[in-house]
Amino acid sequence: VRLRPAEHDELLVERDLPMATDDGAVLLADRWAPAGVDATTVPVILLRSPYGRRTLDLVERLLAEGRSVDVVDDLSTGTLANLADARSDPGRQLRFHQLDIRTAELDALVGRREAEVAYHLVASPAGPDSAVQVALLGGLRLLEAARRGRIGKVVFVLRASELYADATAGQLPIRESHLQQPRTVDAVVARAVLDSLHLYRERHAVEYTALAVGEVYGPRAAPTGGLVGALCAGLVAGGPCPLPGDGRQTSDYLYVDDAVDALARSAGRGSGLVLNVGTGQETSANAVFGVLAAAAGLDRRPDPAPADPATPRRFALDAARAKLHLGWEPWTALVDGAGATVSWWTSRVA
Repeated sequence: VRLRPAEHDELLVERDLPMATDDGAVLLADRWAPAGVDATTVPVILLRSPYGRRTLDLVERLLAEGRSVDVVDDLSTGTLANLADARSDPGRQLRFHQLDIRTAELDALVGRREAEVAYHLVASPAGPDSAVQVALLGGLRLLEAARRGRIGKVVFVLRASELYADATAGQLPIRESHLQQPRTVDAVVARAVLDSLHLYRERHAVEYTALAVGEVYGPRAAPTGGLVGALCAGLVAGGPCPLPGDGRQTSDYLYVDDAVDALARSAGRGSGLVLNVGTGQETSANAVFGVLAAAAGLDRRPDPAPADPATPRRFALDAARAKLHLGWEPWTALVDGAGATVSWWTSRVA
């Protein structure tokens, strides 16, 4: 991502502003403006799709800010459909490159497209082999490119539950100092990534920010992308709604817009730090199912599923450090995020 120097340190965010269109429809938009500036003089960025208001992911956020964005993915698990709206606008500076980041092709790309910031968004690799190959080896390839001076800063996203493991009631919400012995290969890889970031900063002056994120959910997530996606798919399509264990295990559920805001802010802040990105609230799997079922207008029971022994029994993140260094706080309540997510799934099935 090629970023211009920031002119302002703080952003004013206004959400769900009613915008009348030429065809008589009234849509909801968000306004992002520098704090201290008359927001009415700042253009509104309106994203419109056949399914109504859609969640801004990182690419759309950066493009809306006028950034030039290069997306790298081998499409082994993802789909270009998620970028359809952004790619269809010729006025946006978006390029897509289908390649494996572990190969020399990444070096060639970075050499042609020197970036001020590179985001490595591999928070949930699909199994141990993918964790080692993509999260670690791909991350090291990115760090090497940064070491050679082709990338100004790297921002890595890590799954917080892999870093911190179990915590007692007195340790919740969990702070960044609560690192423990890893219990899975994914956790070993996450720790190795952190160690690599520290090493490259100390020895090669590579700037980084590592975000330890909670359970991110929202529109466009795959059914395999977490508990919320799996439950939404079952509720809307009438399929199974797998609820692991007794449903009383808790996690920190973070809406995708909130997570994207932390990512965008990390481009110019929080260097050399590991920062928790979460709500600080414990929410049980039973409660999540109840909120989603209510949003879908359904009265049904979940389907029992085996619990993952590696998943912490209780989990919530202390994001005070992110507030201090990024000026970031979450703003989306679970009931609101659940409603938006269910609406998106319903639009897909309809």
